[in-house]
Formats: sequence, C-alpha cells, structure tokens
Amino acid sequence: MPAFTLYGARGSTNTDRVRLTLAEGDFTDYELVFLNLQKGEQKTQEHTKRHPWGKIPVLTLPDGFTLYESRAICKYLAKKYSFPLSPPDSDFKAAALFDQAQCTEMSYFAEPAGRISFEIFAKKFIGLPPDEAVVSDALRSVEMFFDVAEGLLHDREYMAGNDFTLVDIY
Repeated sequence: MPAFTLYGARGSTNTDRVRLTLAEGDFTDYELVFLNLQKGEQKTQEHTKRHPWGKIPVLTLPDGFTLYESRAICKYLAKKYSFPLSPPDSDFKAAALFDQAQCTEMSYFAEPAGRISFEIFAKKFIGLPPDEAVVSDALRSVEMFFDVAEGLLHDREYMAGNDFTLVDIY
C-alpha cells in the first residue's frame, strides 16, 4: 500500500509544486490520481469531501488524514519525511528568513502570476477575452518581483538564504 494518495491534475502548477517537492526528497511511494478538471471531477461530492472548495491538490493518508493547499502539503511532506527543504525550527533566524521568503513569494509573485494565469488561460477556457489592463498591471508586478529577487540573489544563493528550500520550489 502506498504511503499516501495525491490528487491533482495534469498541467497544474499546484500539483507540480507537490510533485517537485517529492522528487527533491527522492520519494516515490505514493499513488498519484489525476482528476479531469475539464469534466469537473474536482467539484464532485466525493472530491469536495477532501477539499471543501473543490480544488487540487489534495493529499490523503490511509488513516484518513487529509490535507489540501499545495504549500501546506509540501511543508508537511518535507517535515514528515525529513526532506532537507526547510530550516530546522531551532535555527530561529533561518526559520524567520524562510517565512519571510515564503510570504514575499506568495504576495509579490504568486498573486500577480495567478491573475495573469486567470486572464490568459482560464478566461480562454471559458470563452472570455483577457482583460489586458489586468494582465499588464500583473506583469509589472511580476517583473518587479524578479528585479528585486535578482538583487537579493547577489547576496545569497537562494530566496531564503544559502540553502535550497521549499520557497525555491514554490
């Protein structure tokens, strides 16, 4: 029996984030179940029991423990299986820098990148044109993130310091 089941979707950045974490930990003892988002499989009653908002990815363990949201899943897996992808809790400064990098990634990259993805890809899927003003504004935000990140990376190797962490996967 596999250690857990990961429900996701092909082409999903969020699913890929979890799969990259597992690959970095060289972990293969799991079942991967792809849901067909175009058919709405993520909105079925069965799946909304796993994720109340009907999204992916979702991790389920044989004992019934269920976890959703890709970053929470990644952090759980890294801690549970001792992947060297986050600083030890005893290193307060490294842990604080990790949290800081995680917050900046979510606020200054993931949020505008999500707006771009919605406008360009999701709207196309449902037959609507993108709002070019939203795309342009979000692109400026993403470009600013990369400019600032590039400056930060002059003084350190990775976003949270000199060790590769989950933040670099996110």
